[in-house]
Amino acid sequence: MSKISKRTIGLLAGVVIVALLAAVILLVQRTPAEGDGESSSSQSSSSVVLSPYAVEDVVSVEIKTVDEEYTVLVDENGDAYIEELEGYPRNESGLYSILADASEVTATQLVEENPSDLEKYGLDNPLAEAAVTYSDGSVFRLKVGDSTPSGSEMYVQTEDGNVYLMQEMDVWGLISPMSEYVERRLIPPLESSSDVVESCKTLGLTKITFGGSLRETPIEITFDGESGTFYMVSPVRRKLGDEVASILGGVFGVYASHTVNLEPTEQDISDAGLDDPETVITLEYDGQTLEIRLDGRDKNLLSAMRSDVDILYDLDESGISFMRLQYQDFLPEEYIIDTQEEISSLEIAFGSETYTLVPGEEPTVNGEAVDADLFDSFFTMALSARSEGERSQEVSGDPDMTLTANLTDQNRSPEVLQFYYDGSRSYDVDCNGSVTTYIKSSYVSKLQQALESLLGGEEFSTDW
Repeated sequence: MSKISKRTIGLLAGVVIVALLAAVILLVQRTPAEGDGESSSSQSSSSVVLSPYAVEDVVSVEIKTVDEEYTVLVDENGDAYIEELEGYPRNESGLYSILADASEVTATQLVEENPSDLEKYGLDNPLAEAAVTYSDGSVFRLKVGDSTPSGSEMYVQTEDGNVYLMQEMDVWGLISPMSEYVERRLIPPLESSSDVVESCKTLGLTKITFGGSLRETPIEITFDGESGTFYMVSPVRRKLGDEVASILGGVFGVYASHTVNLEPTEQDISDAGLDDPETVITLEYDGQTLEIRLDGRDKNLLSAMRSDVDILYDLDESGISFMRLQYQDFLPEEYIIDTQEEISSLEIAFGSETYTLVPGEEPTVNGEAVDADLFDSFFTMALSARSEGERSQEVSGDPDMTLTANLTDQNRSPEVLQFYYDGSRSYDVDCNGSVTTYIKSSYVSKLQQALESLLGGEEFSTDW
């Protein structure tokens, strides 16, 4: 027998190895991986359609919670309503969420088939039960139990006894109390939050008042729809600047967090602090008046009521900006914000001497023509008077200077500033009958010097 060469042996060994590898690969391909095939019901992560019907197929939804039972019906226009809430303003988006949650119901996974222990899922005493009737007469029933530890999903059980997981947001419409479907908007929205003035014109706003126990005197602000201007008429009289629009814009479109009580008694209202509330906002617009009462004393949330419905709400104060506004929050730093074009004449009195300045192409002082450029500089300086800080006190005697701006708008009263020296390098300023602020004494002295320079035709500094 001839010997087999080493080369031949090597070739045979290689063939054997290749054959073994091929066999191993084939075996792996034919052997199912662990967990493949039908997975256990408790481990399945694929979504499961529990009810395939569309929103338009929903006819009614009967909801039973721990505290109440109610039925959501659908009218001929496809809008949801609850008979027990007839006469209350509807939360349309909330009602639609019920129909949405009652259609195309989908679970994220099957948890367990017909479990014997429902307590661990909170389904022995469910949070809510829903029975959805569709247009073909079929009824889909669902029980809702506990939330998962993450809080994003809830255990549900269908009529066949199986337990599933569903996203909490997909069952919210089936577990909420009936009161959630009452409109929670406290104050109507503006057409545009970015253009408050034009939106107030569209709304037909004429007046907004901030009252309540937080304010010694109500803040009354009127709105001139023709000019688009806000005026404070109480507790002080002032034309307000453009910045007030952003403050007032925050009042509109406010929603309550919850509907607390649909039929509050006088005692409920008193307990909520709304018999003597901290803030009362009154809106006068489009021929109607709406009053909102708010109170936050000894509570985590504000209590609220509106005058047109007998409902008690609550809301988070951090979401609103107007609860504690005072009149000073609305006032501009400048005492007079009218432009030279809006002023027909400016009267300045120092003691018994009064000077009347009339702007125009040929400006005059007490009827005498003066240099136009110097006049404009002086006029600008006079209107630059601005508050240096708050001060509220009684003044006596005659003012050291009085500045009166007579306006081209004949429907408005003149803007009148009276300056009383306080003995400490500043003047208390009485603006239209109210002393609320002070100004540096240099304003009065520098303005008097500038007036003398204007009359003499000499240059002067407008700084003070």
